[in-house]
Amino acid sequence: MTVNQELKTPFIVKISNKEEHDYYKSCLELFWSNKSNLLIKKIATRINHHDYGLFSPLYFRLWIETLAKNNEIYALKELLNHLLKATAHLENQNSYLALRGIIHLELDQVEACRELNQRLSKVNNNPYFTEFKQLFILRELSDDLTIENLFTLPSKPIVDYFHWQTYLKVSFLQGKWDIISKVTSYLKNNYGETPLYHTYQAFEKLEFSDLSGAKEEYASLQKKYPENTDYAVWNSYLALCNESYKESLKILKKTSDHTQNNDPDISSLLSYTYYQLAEGDIYSSFWEKAKQETEKSMRLLKSNNLPTKEIKVIIESMKNMENLNQKEMTDTESKKIDHQFWLVPLSYKKVFDFYDGDKNAFKKIYLPLQRSTKIGDLIFLVGKGSSDQIGHHKIIAIYEVKKNNLIDPIDGYLTELVQIKKFKFSLNLILEKKHYTTEDKKSDPKIADRGSPLTKSGVKHIVKHFEKAFSVFNQDEELKELIEKVS
Repeated sequence: MTVNQELKTPFIVKISNKEEHDYYKSCLELFWSNKSNLLIKKIATRINHHDYGLFSPLYFRLWIETLAKNNEIYALKELLNHLLKATAHLENQNSYLALRGIIHLELDQVEACRELNQRLSKVNNNPYFTEFKQLFILRELSDDLTIENLFTLPSKPIVDYFHWQTYLKVSFLQGKWDIISKVTSYLKNNYGETPLYHTYQAFEKLEFSDLSGAKEEYASLQKKYPENTDYAVWNSYLALCNESYKESLKILKKTSDHTQNNDPDISSLLSYTYYQLAEGDIYSSFWEKAKQETEKSMRLLKSNNLPTKEIKVIIESMKNMENLNQKEMTDTESKKIDHQFWLVPLSYKKVFDFYDGDKNAFKKIYLPLQRSTKIGDLIFLVGKGSSDQIGHHKIIAIYEVKKNNLIDPIDGYLTELVQIKKFKFSLNLILEKKHYTTEDKKSDPKIADRGSPLTKSGVKHIVKHFEKAFSVFNQDEELKELIEKVS
């Protein structure tokens, strides 16, 4: 098989033996459906049929992927020992050595991977070693992470579905959508609308911020393969990104029936969904369910040796809200929250978007501000640039904090702001170091990216500035109300 030098991708090749192709495809259908027990029986039957012949590596590779997907560590170790003993007598062991390397990767046995990678370093015409090498480079994140190495493909035909899966992963990391399009078309033509086809259709739509279109791809997969929770997880996650919390809850509750309620990903998403549906009401049924689900999520994640950072953030946020509520109930003074005033810088681009975009688009915005912001705080958005080194700022608009410490999967925490006043022309303002606080102790520190709180003298300075502007801007009633509010 030759290599297309322009795209660095092989010409399309499929299993020429129809009976073998159909059997392999039926095994893949079981894999996509998450019917692991039945699949492994079919795999073992086929391997015995071929007696470690030409097509046997196809089924060993599928076996490895099935065990890894279900986190069956002991079974992977057993399969590794089996390959070591059963293939020792074979003349051409490269494919089986590479398969052992992939198992070592799944077991996190990095030193064994390095040894095999060195042993097979001169092999350049074996697709199993090529896949192992690509996965190993990705695992190591080494200096070899280049287009040339990652896109090196052997001169032999590529027929294994998981070679294409790895190849797509590499292409996606490199942003090679032309290659992705060609490979997904091949997969569709030879295997139908596979999960890989829908997944990369979804990724491409996400590239263009088509959240609904991406969600439809995963909804289609969830409907076709209801017992495979991976697609439900993505479907639910995209619903959460779209703030469709009730839809997310419906998807997750239906899916949890297939997992006996012990899937850590499903439980984690349920925790976040209940938390959002509670809307900060610690006495609601959603809040209680969120507490129960977060405890369960922590238990499941720990038992599966998975990261717990996201769940800890939810638990911490809930405890803080409960502590605040308890404090308000036991101490009447704590009900009188002293509101703060914040300076928050905007980049040149955001300032441009603010004035050039849809005037209604910025009525409500979400920004990653300091976690110490409180509901009712006023936020002064100022133009950010080199001028703020010497205390010169342009006030663009004023917002009020409506919700704080909203959990976001990308920014961590977001603050919901509602616009109070947008200035038709920005107001020039000169502030000194004494007017706002910052961790930087230099004489003229910049405003912190997540906002710096004004001191009392800073607030008084802005009030005087507004009073002066009030007389200039034709007795602006909105500005008058602002002066009263700030005062």
